[in-house]
Amino acid sequence: MAIFGSVVLMTKHVAAVMQAQGGGSILNNGSTAAHRANSSPSLYSALKAAVCHFTRCMALELADHGIRVNTVSPGAIPTPIFLQSLGIQPAHQDRALAALQSAFAKAMPIGRAGTGDDIAAAAVFFASDESSYVTGQDLVVDGGLTAGLSNAAKRGQAEMMRTVLANIGK
Repeated sequence: MAIFGSVVLMTKHVAAVMQAQGGGSILNNGSTAAHRANSSPSLYSALKAAVCHFTRCMALELADHGIRVNTVSPGAIPTPIFLQSLGIQPAHQDRALAALQSAFAKAMPIGRAGTGDDIAAAAVFFASDESSYVTGQDLVVDGGLTAGLSNAAKRGQAEMMRTVLANIGK
């Protein structure tokens, strides 16, 4: 519950300061888990969806005060912190990062693994004046994964089905 409660409390306190200064930009941290019902654990997914919806609600409530509210929803990014969450020991992280980057590159429609810089660029955009006409939005930064399967993944599934079906008549 802290995932959502901390966003609500931060918004409450920051909005008051921003109102006094005549505006600002609030950026919440979502997740692609908010967009997929099969994300695990389910409570995390539901709470991130709540963050995204709360962002839209606050964007409307705070717009009159010159405050923009947006969310960045990163996909899985192979980083040392990501590896720690998987239980990978520091001594094995270099090899594990290289392996994950290769696997992610094959799975992502865009053809490469994401980086921390990709997420940072989205955050900088929302914090800058370049996004002065953007509020209530959730920017998914995941290399197109939530959009659907890449052509390579579709070909792999089609090949798997052909192999399974070819063995039926034998």
